[in-house]
Amino acid sequence: MKHIPSIKGIMLAALIICALLLTPASAIINPDATHISIASYTVEPEALMQYDTGTITVKVTNSGTSPVDIRRVTLFSEDLLLINERSYDTVGAIGPSTSREFTFSVKAAAPDGIYYPKYYMDFSAGGSLSYLIPVKVQSTPLEISVVSEPDEYKKDVESTIKLSIGNPRDNRVTGVVVRPVSDSAEFTQNSYFVGELEANKNAEVTFEVTPYSEGGVQFIADYRNGINHHESFKTLNLNPGTGKKDADPVINNIESGFRDGAQYIAGDVTNAGLKIAKSVIVTTKSPAKPTEPNRLYVVGELEPDDFSSFEVTFETDEPGEIPLIVEYKDEDGNSYSKEFPVKTDTYTSSKAKTSDAGDEGMPVMIIILIVVVIAAVGGIIYHTWKK
Repeated sequence: MKHIPSIKGIMLAALIICALLLTPASAIINPDATHISIASYTVEPEALMQYDTGTITVKVTNSGTSPVDIRRVTLFSEDLLLINERSYDTVGAIGPSTSREFTFSVKAAAPDGIYYPKYYMDFSAGGSLSYLIPVKVQSTPLEISVVSEPDEYKKDVESTIKLSIGNPRDNRVTGVVVRPVSDSAEFTQNSYFVGELEANKNAEVTFEVTPYSEGGVQFIADYRNGINHHESFKTLNLNPGTGKKDADPVINNIESGFRDGAQYIAGDVTNAGLKIAKSVIVTTKSPAKPTEPNRLYVVGELEPDDFSSFEVTFETDEPGEIPLIVEYKDEDGNSYSKEFPVKTDTYTSSKAKTSDAGDEGMPVMIIILIVVVIAAVGGIIYHTWKK
């Protein structure tokens, strides 16, 4: 009669077989390998942008008393491209109580996310060690925002633009440089060096800009994520115009004429703007030639809605419109100029001088004529008396 094994005996045997199968090979074949462990790892940069190249460095320590021979070390990943895949095909031994670092170059060919490439170490005497390393891919760029700028830009007038360069990433970036690019404005600063910018931090930069035509400016923030170069952009329109609240001199009550040997234009200049006009001066320009006594008329400061009378003198040989110039400054010292065409009398200064000279010559001619008449009458009387 055959002995039939009990169910308990079959289960015990199965458990023993499973335990033998699940025992690591290193524990059976290479007991020294149990002293090899992952001490630390670093990913640089901490967060890769898509298509960035970075490094993964793994530090391995042998805490045992005997050296352990390593056949090879590699990194497996379906998402990251390993650039130096054959760098550690041959490794050698790690001595007792010593550590060794293994560095892998990878390229983030995958979209944003967290990936887990597997570090794999193969022991010469059998067995292996593996470890999953989290690698973050985050393509968020630096942000450029405008902190302050003028309500309106003015042609040939310097204005200030303040920018904030923010780093919304989970890691720091380095070599941050902000530079303006424009074909319609000039900048006092060609670039502004920020340097390192930590995660979730910002830095403010200031640029002085002078627009000279319609157009815009593009601010470019150059920076590095690890060894990888990146750029962020911000575009502003710089179309110059007239400030709605600025001083605005206008002229009225104009009269012109000729007096005391010179032509003149007189009238009132009024500040129709909402800000003070400083250092207000009134004069003329070509074809007029400013002359004394009022080559230019200094008005000084004009409050909003205030006015002042003026009179300027000049010469010209081209009758018609004369450009009347009003120069002034704003509260920041920026200079402005406005031109007003003023119609004058049809005579010219040279004709006026000729006419004036002719008026001065009239009494002389009369005296000469009287002398001639008296001489003629005297001659007639003399001849009559002699007869």
